[in-house]
Amino acid sequence: MGHVGLGLEILERQVSRLASFPVEVKSMLQHLIVSHHGEIEKGALRVPMFPEALVLSIADLLDARLGQAWRLIDQGPADEEWTAYVPSLERQLYRCCPLEAHTSFDEPSAGPHASHTEASVPVVASGSNGTGQPRAGV
Repeated sequence: MGHVGLGLEILERQVSRLASFPVEVKSMLQHLIVSHHGEIEKGALRVPMFPEALVLSIADLLDARLGQAWRLIDQGPADEEWTAYVPSLERQLYRCCPLEAHTSFDEPSAGPHASHTEASVPVVASGSNGTGQPRAGV
């Protein structure tokens, strides 16, 4: 039946238990279910037609893409820096995270970069200007 059909069935079963459930709300919930794939070409029965439906379809796409990315990264050979090219993502994915090698910045590691200290490892957070201060307007 597929998850869209199952979702509609579950919704119908639950709504039928409530005699005064608003028809408009039921219609909106049905629309969320049938439009969550975002585009007809991607399996949606309808395109999202209100803001919450659009948000749901984007969140569903983000969840699917991130899940795919993490699976590819986890399943690849440990010695490979990049994944193979992924047609659905139209790119290769970088598999290495240098910060994962450090268990703690408080204790020097015993590896080849043991002389690095917290002050010598540049970590720039999103929205930062590189000085640790947020960029103007962020």
